[in-house]
Amino acid sequence: MSVLGGVKETDVLRSMQYMLDAGMSMHEIIAELANTIDNKRIAAKLEVVDDLMTNEGYKFADALESAGLFEQFTPIIRTGQETGSLAKVINDIIVTADKVYALKRKVKTMVIYPVLMMFLAIALGFGISFLLEKVLTSLPEKDIKGTAAYSVARFIVSYRGVIFPAYALGLAASIWIIGKNASRIPGVRGLFNTMTVGQTFKMISLCISSGLPLKETFELTSLILKEKRWRKVMDLLSADSQERNFYDLVDELSDFISTPDLLIIKSNIKAGNMSYGFDFVGEKKIADSYSLIERASPLMQIAAYFFVAGQVVAVMSPLYVLLIGFAGKV
Repeated sequence: MSVLGGVKETDVLRSMQYMLDAGMSMHEIIAELANTIDNKRIAAKLEVVDDLMTNEGYKFADALESAGLFEQFTPIIRTGQETGSLAKVINDIIVTADKVYALKRKVKTMVIYPVLMMFLAIALGFGISFLLEKVLTSLPEKDIKGTAAYSVARFIVSYRGVIFPAYALGLAASIWIIGKNASRIPGVRGLFNTMTVGQTFKMISLCISSGLPLKETFELTSLILKEKRWRKVMDLLSADSQERNFYDLVDELSDFISTPDLLIIKSNIKAGNMSYGFDFVGEKKIADSYSLIERASPLMQIAAYFFVAGQVVAVMSPLYVLLIGFAGKV
């Protein structure tokens, strides 16, 4: 879900919906929002929308597109505008986007603590290296030099300016690689694919129910998705949607969803309710994602704990060995 200068798109759209329900004109709504939102950049864009509609004769969706607002949802809003169901479409966007946003926020909550703990462990190790240096300079060199612990400690102290930044950079790179290839990494793949199916199918359902043509539905979904495999299949569905029967076309999704879920979608297509099957499976996958997150979260915290403990042990063990060795000679 996009955030406009600290203001979520759904918050602005929700305000629009309330005002539409209150019987306000779109001109009044845009003017009120422009005066109320405490963000000059967004307020300026809303003023551009109002000016284009009032003075240039633009329709609402066209004005939004020109001003660069709600770009993710503009095709859906345009369809709602053309069919006379703008308020309903906006409400459907809000409901769908809120669920997607809540799921993403849950994932961030699950991930951010372990990641912060890992970087904190690296910073802690860097701090401990100064204590290690104090011990090296305090103990008589003749009593500790030549031992493995001394060599390790001297290496850590001498190259800490390289070791710990490189360690942090390597951790950041690993996290980035996992994020970019989550659909193929064991242990992460299941959760990522379940989340992606849930969000993607909810968006497809929203587009279809709003009246957006299939080709545009899959084009829009492809633009939203970031994972290559998903974008590839959405582009394929978009390209073939006007040449192949949709009932057969959805078989291209068989690599991403189970046979029972595929049958739910196909049976609803047969029944003439294309959006419901995608909505049902999307809701189910979002619920499954929450269950997976609940199970994965403690495991990630445990992994972070062991990472921190391992980091402390790795840096502190030479210190302990040196002190114990020196004490044995005194």
